Amino acid sequence: MGLVALRGGAGVGPELSSPAAAEDFEQEIVDEYAIAMAAAGLSDGHISNTRAVVIEFARTLTGPLWEATCADADRFLAEQRRRGLTVSTRAGKAGALSVFYEFVIARYESEIRRATGVLVEQPIDEFNRQSGSSLGKVRVPPSDEEIDALFAAWRATVPQARKYVPAARDYFAASLWRRVGLRINESVMLDIRDWRPDLGQFGKLHVRFGKGARGRGPKPRLVPAINGVDQLLDWWLAEVRPQCGPDWAEPDAPLLPSERFDDDLDRCGRVGANALRRSLAIQVDQWLPAWSGQMTPHCCGTTARRRSMGRGWTSRRCRSCSATSGCPPHRATFMSAATTSSRPGTAPTSGSRPGWAAVTSTEGDDLMQWNLRLRAAERGIWKSAQMRRMLADAGLDISAGKMSSWWAATPPSIRLDELDVLCSVLECGPNDLLTPEPGKVAARRDATFEAATGSLGGESSSGDGASRVVAPRFNKPRSTPPL
Repeated sequence: MGLVALRGGAGVGPELSSPAAAEDFEQEIVDEYAIAMAAAGLSDGHISNTRAVVIEFARTLTGPLWEATCADADRFLAEQRRRGLTVSTRAGKAGALSVFYEFVIARYESEIRRATGVLVEQPIDEFNRQSGSSLGKVRVPPSDEEIDALFAAWRATVPQARKYVPAARDYFAASLWRRVGLRINESVMLDIRDWRPDLGQFGKLHVRFGKGARGRGPKPRLVPAINGVDQLLDWWLAEVRPQCGPDWAEPDAPLLPSERFDDDLDRCGRVGANALRRSLAIQVDQWLPAWSGQMTPHCCGTTARRRSMGRGWTSRRCRSCSATSGCPPHRATFMSAATTSSRPGTAPTSGSRPGWAAVTSTEGDDLMQWNLRLRAAERGIWKSAQMRRMLADAGLDISAGKMSSWWAATPPSIRLDELDVLCSVLECGPNDLLTPEPGKVAARRDATFEAATGSLGGESSSGDGASRVVAPRFNKPRSTPPL
């Protein structure tokens, strides 16, 4: 038997003499990993998803996490495949587990070895990890002629649709994918304020919830309204959007509203991505049957990027146009506008349950300070597992994942009955756990006012300070979209 070099020397390890102590130490490792991810700047959503994968894997084991082997990972990933999960989903879970065990080996290997005699191994290796070549087939988009034929036929049916407004909305959203390559989730999260006709030669769309990278949350960007998007937006905001309700002049209103009225917001809610996907699929089945079941919003975006590059529009040229047209630099614009709206999921919706107290938070800027660990430390509670047992004794039985999310980060929401039990266990009031921060609310209000009045970054590029609200044209109830 060979010798193994352990980090940390001969320090005192944790006492794992009982199953409860081992469970507490396992919970502590998961919590510390969540805190490390938060310190690295990863988004709350990425941390929550990663923690869920680790807990899901732990439930399939017969022992603690540090005793997992490659055979355990093989069985877990094989079960994921048997359930019908896609290759990319299985690869994502394998990657999340791999990074988690790298964390455990780097920080806890010596403690676990001294306490249990177990040498932690990496269960994800080159044999059970999904290879890059197997993550999916190459998606070949339709030709330009097929895309043109599809949208020409779709455009002609919009004025005669039984429900004109939803039909026009779905065509408008798909045209954004086709013309400037927006992703479906990016277009769904657009607000009326995000159309900036005062920036650049064509105007720009402020995509606040752009696709991020490496789990670090949304990445905002400005998209030039090329390929006739400026005319398309003028048609939508002037002739169709006012038919959706009286919120057509509110900057915070969604650019793509739903048919359903939101009682909490007193206006129409935001359309879902599935509704837009379904509409595209219906039109493809009718006008482009050769691509039935294959045409996706991503294919429309690929077509837009291919056309833009063919016409000489590249990311470098768009940046140079921003510099010469008086548009503020992208990074500065992102920072000044990123505070104008909260993350998706924080605003109340028509489907929210009664009895929920929202804790609104944004990336790196919580409007409510969550003081659970501070209040627990004042009571001599230093581990989340200990806190979870005390809550269970008080009648609140929550999962390990939920306890970890409360302990390591600010929860996006919390039920009032849960808050009541927390206050009882910690012998404090709600104001001790949730501390309002009026300064951040005031800064958010000022940023919202600036964005609503067209003063993003202090002044507009046109210099005239005119309002960006498009004047409605109510005399065209069933107009045809522009080419």
